[in-house]
Amino acid sequence: MMNRSTEKQKGVDESHSLAGPKKSWKAKVEDVVESQMRKLMEKQDAWMEKMLKTIEDREYERMCREEEWTKQELARFDREHEFWAKERAWIESRDTALMAALKKHAEKGPELSSSDEQIAAANQRHINNQDSTMSAKKIQKDKFSNIIWTEPEILSFIQLRTSMESRFQESGYLNEGLWEEIAEEMASLGLR
Repeated sequence: MMNRSTEKQKGVDESHSLAGPKKSWKAKVEDVVESQMRKLMEKQDAWMEKMLKTIEDREYERMCREEEWTKQELARFDREHEFWAKERAWIESRDTALMAALKKHAEKGPELSSSDEQIAAANQRHINNQDSTMSAKKIQKDKFSNIIWTEPEILSFIQLRTSMESRFQESGYLNEGLWEEIAEEMASLGLR
């Protein structure tokens, strides 16, 4: 009987020894799977951090570009505003000088006065000023600048121009459409 009990103990020991390696094999598989999962999660985390860093960098670059563009637009707007303010001031002074010269011319007759010379000098200064401030734009000279108008033509021009003063003030003195309208009216009256 002893043999049997010792055989049973040997069998139990053998079964325990057989169960031991199976359990250690499962543990090894679980360890391998767990380590692979850990590596995969670490790679995903690193990839996610890299992607977030790239997105943040691009967003920062976009904001910098946008700020630079805004600064450039503000500077361009300021330059344009300054140019148009100078242009408007010049036009108003030219109109004032022109009106004064026309009144003197109408009183004195067709002879040239010093006001005409002042207007011509003011026009020349303006053209020179425009060339220096707006060198990128070509300035076209008026092909009619050498034509001398007669007194009735001058009076017709004054009348047309003063009748449109409110429209000039509303749309700005440089509105080409209004000047073209005056030119068409002058042409329809048979004036040059």
